[in-house]
Amino acid sequence: MTTMKKQLLLVTFAACFDLCYAQAPSDIETVDLGLPSGTLWSSMNLGANSVTDYGSYFAWGETSIRESEYFNQESYPLYKVTQSSYIDADGFTVTETKKGYIKYVREPDASKYGYDGFFDNKYELESIDDAASVLWGDSWKLPTQTQWEELVTECTWQAVTLNGINGYKVIGKNSKYIFLPMGGYCYNSYSRNYRGEYACYWSSTLSYTSEEAYGFTKHEGQGGVGDTRWAGRLMRAVSKINQSPVEKEKCKKPIIQYENGKLTFSSETEGAQFVYSITDDDVHTATTADVVALGLTYIVKVYASKTGLDNSDVITATLCWIDTDPKTERIQNGVAQVRANAVLIQSNNGILNIDGINNGTDIAVYSSTGMMVSSVKASGTSTSIATNLRSGEIAIVKIGDKSVKVLMR
Repeated sequence: MTTMKKQLLLVTFAACFDLCYAQAPSDIETVDLGLPSGTLWSSMNLGANSVTDYGSYFAWGETSIRESEYFNQESYPLYKVTQSSYIDADGFTVTETKKGYIKYVREPDASKYGYDGFFDNKYELESIDDAASVLWGDSWKLPTQTQWEELVTECTWQAVTLNGINGYKVIGKNSKYIFLPMGGYCYNSYSRNYRGEYACYWSSTLSYTSEEAYGFTKHEGQGGVGDTRWAGRLMRAVSKINQSPVEKEKCKKPIIQYENGKLTFSSETEGAQFVYSITDDDVHTATTADVVALGLTYIVKVYASKTGLDNSDVITATLCWIDTDPKTERIQNGVAQVRANAVLIQSNNGILNIDGINNGTDIAVYSSTGMMVSSVKASGTSTSIATNLRSGEIAIVKIGDKSVKVLMR
């Protein structure tokens, strides 16, 4: 009974390991190119971190990313070489070498390519030998020869450069596209032959000879060729299931407040930290014979951040001081002191929120061309003003006889 329990635990652990490991990166998504077969192509290569990243090189039927990317026949996992020795009747030591492929061998090729005459008549990769299925999960597969041919005949191919990487922009009839980097291939070396010139990708289909698999190759002309199975090529996956990137939860937008000479930030995301910048338009270095006007206006930008969550959107506010009485109260050491209100102005979706204005103060909002877009009287200490200004436009906010520029968000 004890032995059975141990075996059950081991089996459960192995299943959990496979399930947890076979998961596509969160930023991988399927692209629907409007193909007749309904095939959806992945947005980037296996092992890649972006659409322009080459990703990892694999031999055909290889499912793990190599530490050493030297590709030759001896390093191919589906190829076997053994030696055995015996002493013949005359006393000579005879060494026999057996070598050949141990999977995916057609019967007519058994004597030439199969290990010790092996054949299995399999010509499409099984899931356990499909790198896309093993690394990303069962919903992903390597494209068959037929699926590559469909991509050629049903799409428009353009040789392009994206972020300094040469590749092909493959455009479906629905105008959606994927980018295939020209990664070249690896053959008996560490170097990437014809990188930047040839787009070389594996299919899941064995070629007409058991030593080769169908490898899609694009250089000027279109088509695919059989390539030695142990050569290193890039891989692009396909799926029948529409898959979007897994979006992490975002931090809630921060709230900016000013009171008693202090800025405070808060967010509904518990434990969030705040990354902020404050710029002051009054910081200048110059020579002048004139009076220098000090508007005392600060631009405050802040976003909320927390480990495991995406950063929040950036919130921007304008902090300025509006004179309540332009007359000086007293002069000490040559410095005139005036009374002023701290005013905090924030914009969101065309609405201005203004805090710190005296009740009844006239507020008018103008576009950068001088056209008035809204006007109100302040009500209480917080006033909201709807404008027709879009994100990125400059609003001129006139509070009493003072004007402040605000970038709309």
